[in-house]
Amino acid sequence: MTSGVLWGRSVLVVDDDEFTRSLVVLMMRKLKALQVWEAADGEEAVQLLKKPTGMDCILCDLNMPRMNGLQLLKAVRTGATGADTKVPFAVLTGHCDTEYISLAIDLDVDCFMAKPVTVEMLAERFGRILIDQDTDLSDRYRGVEVPTAALDGVLSPADELPETGTDDNEEIITTEHASRCPLMRIPVNSVLARDLMLSNGVRLLAEGQILKAKLLFRLRDLSEIDPAVKHLWIKR
Repeated sequence: MTSGVLWGRSVLVVDDDEFTRSLVVLMMRKLKALQVWEAADGEEAVQLLKKPTGMDCILCDLNMPRMNGLQLLKAVRTGATGADTKVPFAVLTGHCDTEYISLAIDLDVDCFMAKPVTVEMLAERFGRILIDQDTDLSDRYRGVEVPTAALDGVLSPADELPETGTDDNEEIITTEHASRCPLMRIPVNSVLARDLMLSNGVRLLAEGQILKAKLLFRLRDLSEIDPAVKHLWIKR
């Protein structure tokens, strides 16, 4: 059912690892992409995006030489590449490093994919994000400070979200003012009752954060990388 999710679409794959990039390109073609462009780093990607290619979506690794994935994401979102600032942008990562993941969320990355990527993962993620994007927020994106070059420590919506992979018998812990719920069962627009901490002990989201549909989807992606995201405390 998902074999044609990229039918008629132009896709850009950005990864400095040639083997990984080649595998992903093959998967994109299996999903019926009309055109698959390749770049070995952010600088090559920018040159492609400045051409009238009409790119429909981008899949980019985080840790690359010369220009990393966060720099490319910021360049796209701020209009520095000439591409649509709202083009769906997916990040491929092998490690949930809080600092960089948080910056990607600030720049409205559309989804995360854990390595090694599969055809099924590509179909699910792109099938979800290839929808109309939000209004132009390029001025806000310009204020996000991202690191340059290689990233240390990184290894190479609807009103309701579907409850995929959820154990209905999984216990919900409840206190007077909050409940600790499985991520897959948290309703859209819930409010975080406690800071969301990743396994490395650094805060990803602050108490009081409203969990919009797009953010919940991105947290679901991250839960495949870091189990600390699988449960959240939400206000009752």
